[in-house]
Amino acid sequence: MRFVRGSVGGVVVSAALLVLMLAPAAQAAGPGGGGGGGGAMQVGTYHGLYLVDQPQPGEAAIGGLVHAGPGADTVVTLNGVTLMPRLDLSAGWFSVDPAGPQPPLGADRFLHLVATSRSTRATRILNLPCPAPVAVTTSPLAGSSLTGVTSLNIAWTPFPQNVPLFLNGSFLDAPTVLLSSFDLASGAAVSGIALQYLGQQSLNATFTVPPTTSTGYQVTLTYPGVYVLDGQTGGACGRVQRITFAR
Repeated sequence: MRFVRGSVGGVVVSAALLVLMLAPAAQAAGPGGGGGGGGAMQVGTYHGLYLVDQPQPGEAAIGGLVHAGPGADTVVTLNGVTLMPRLDLSAGWFSVDPAGPQPPLGADRFLHLVATSRSTRATRILNLPCPAPVAVTTSPLAGSSLTGVTSLNIAWTPFPQNVPLFLNGSFLDAPTVLLSSFDLASGAAVSGIALQYLGQQSLNATFTVPPTTSTGYQVTLTYPGVYVLDGQTGGACGRVQRITFAR
């Protein structure tokens, strides 16, 4: 299968999701089962879902987009919590409502996506394993003041590993590490200072620390988990880990 990228409703999407969105309604619809079951129904994530450590104000505990269909009445749940239809995007997009119930991560450490349409009488289930957090160390130590510090070093244990096909930008984004100015009172990032794109083999990064008028700094480490290919679509569960420092 050849994968390309296109734009739907102003959002760049992978060919796998374009196949999902353009699948003709005339396809056979039937009861779904497991990751591989289910007639016309498809469900997948757009570049993965991410468990967010220390969500900021207005941020969901699980970030990312899900697409499911066909079926105008499609409902998607994530670990039992109904996802919010994204009315600002094309039909079929869903995400966790930051103001609503947050899906819990169960003891099995999986995200269970279930897409159902009564009109097509189809159901599809996608089970995504979530990685354990990588162990992160920093110099200076997390929580310490960075006043007078010229560089900040971050190191972590190995990321989950994917085959190269899934790292070409159509399925998953590369890991990143971001240094931001941070407001300690509100718990919100104020502005980004520097962003580094990482390889999945990366184990460390170093930032130059500029002065800030904010009360602190924050490092955000984002990385995908192992991609699960399921028929025409698939997905992954990744993590967003944050470390805070005083000014």
